[in-house]
Amino acid sequence: MEKQNCYKLIKNYKYITENLSEDLAKFLMISQKELRTRLERNYYVSNWYAEFMDQNNGDYFLWLQKSKFYLYNSTEWHILVGIKSMCENHIFPSQENRECIDIGSGIGTHSIIDAILGWKITLCEVNEHSLRFSKYRFRKYELEGKFITEIPCDQKYYLVRLWDVVGHLLNPIENFEKILRLVSPEGGIIISFDNENISDFNRDWHKNNNISFRKILISNGFMQETEHFWRKHIER
Repeated sequence: MEKQNCYKLIKNYKYITENLSEDLAKFLMISQKELRTRLERNYYVSNWYAEFMDQNNGDYFLWLQKSKFYLYNSTEWHILVGIKSMCENHIFPSQENRECIDIGSGIGTHSIIDAILGWKITLCEVNEHSLRFSKYRFRKYELEGKFITEIPCDQKYYLVRLWDVVGHLLNPIENFEKILRLVSPEGGIIISFDNENISDFNRDWHKNNNISFRKILISNGFMQETEHFWRKHIER
């Protein structure tokens, strides 16, 4: 697939990241000053994961569901990289194929971009705080999206987005195979392999560091078309 410069359109929506801290402060009903404290990386990284796991018997799935960590981690990161970099792995839909699902959609920034580009977007996110913030942002920017908490078993999508997610999957092989089955035969998957070459600093809340998801894609008939875009190979 040819690289498409979605930034030409999305640059007019740069407030999506520029206003992100303001949006989160309003969502949390706290001051910008308090939010700045919470967005300090050493504050939330040093304390939250260890404290949460100690208090909840090491229940990692509960961490994924209940922790507010990802609100701050994702907000800080999306502000840092900015809207131009966020657009680099996005493509335009065709008129015929507009169904897209964002697995592990987080605070919804990638889904917002996809919705603006014209995708009919479904956000799938297990973290209750991130999903609520995504809904808040979609309402604010008057965008349409469907919000779910579990991977569907009977749907097909032309585009499946899986960005910085695979390192967090529980039962990674089983769940990854479920995700691959969501892709329609003519469709594709946009994926970031955050389990590879991950720093020791992030290793606590990232899992599956020894699994090659690239090999899993190849073994399931996917072919790499761009750096982050893989399409299912169809026998002619």
